[in-house]
Amino acid sequence: MDSFTQFALGATVGELAVGRKLGNRALLWGGALGTLPDLDVLVNPFVSEVQELAFHRGLSHSLFFCIAAAPLLGSLLAHLHRSDGVTRREGVLTVFLALSTHVALDLCTTYPTQLLQPFSDATFALSAIFIIDPLYTLPLVAGLVAALRRERTDRRRRRAVLRGLGVCTLYLLLTLVNKQHVSGVFARALAAQGHTYERLHTAPTPFNNLLWVGLADDGEGYRVGLYSLLDEAPPRAFLRLEKNQALLAPFLDDPPVRRLIWFSDGYYAVSRRGDSLFFSDLRFARDDLWLTGEGASVFRFLLERAPEDSTRIAGFRRHPPALRPDAALLRCFGRRLLGAVIPPGGCAAARSDAAGSG
Repeated sequence: MDSFTQFALGATVGELAVGRKLGNRALLWGGALGTLPDLDVLVNPFVSEVQELAFHRGLSHSLFFCIAAAPLLGSLLAHLHRSDGVTRREGVLTVFLALSTHVALDLCTTYPTQLLQPFSDATFALSAIFIIDPLYTLPLVAGLVAALRRERTDRRRRRAVLRGLGVCTLYLLLTLVNKQHVSGVFARALAAQGHTYERLHTAPTPFNNLLWVGLADDGEGYRVGLYSLLDEAPPRAFLRLEKNQALLAPFLDDPPVRRLIWFSDGYYAVSRRGDSLFFSDLRFARDDLWLTGEGASVFRFLLERAPEDSTRIAGFRRHPPALRPDAALLRCFGRRLLGAVIPPGGCAAARSDAAGSG
């Protein structure tokens, strides 16, 4: 999740663990510890994009890190606040909970998390909640704001953050239920239309948990559909998107290409523009929100050939599309989110009409 949400979750943990002894300092400690795993991005200026892709949500997001860092940082926390009565046990528990809740929340998003580092580079992603979801964040913030208005010994302070944590946890559980329901809807809709596939990926569209995208991978390409929890019927039509694996075939042994396939969990498509090849991870949002059939993935990479050997891919560079506000597309997205029947690509006409009238 976004760093603001992780800070709020960590602050909530800090308050519940040592708030009665440290007051508002517990919120600051918890928030800082809650964002600690994401400080792995500080190495980005010093590594290649190939290394960066493997490093983020790697060791700092592993179970090993949570377990190993807790006694070290917890002892430090207890030492710094021994005059406030913070015990080593409380310090270790505070650190472990702040780190592990960060990892657990990230696990519910689509971006891959390497839980088993340094023993395995296997990735895990439940894809149940978008990386920024106000309905999860706001209850946490409301609880913290209410807590800040109370003295550290006031029981209403603890109850406030517990209510905030309880509401957002129930919402997170609801997203997991939604994920199971939506996956079942897509599976039945595909079967009813005779579409065969090898595996199915579902994920919520940006900033909400109502409208979901489904990617049915048949090995050669994808059937892509949208389904809103407010729809009256399952998806009736799907976009066809080719994987274009043949474009990548000469480079499958090159480490940067292997890294991208690993990162994308195989949900990718390749495109060519002139002599340039682009690798798109399809699990993430597109600039058309999957509404026009002609969008580009926000996780799109330009494959860079080796200067001395054009038959080899030496690296890649993130090449996201230019995201510009599009009122017509946003109106179409809002209608689709609320259950309007819009066929695949149906918003392309709305965008064209808006451009023509402008």
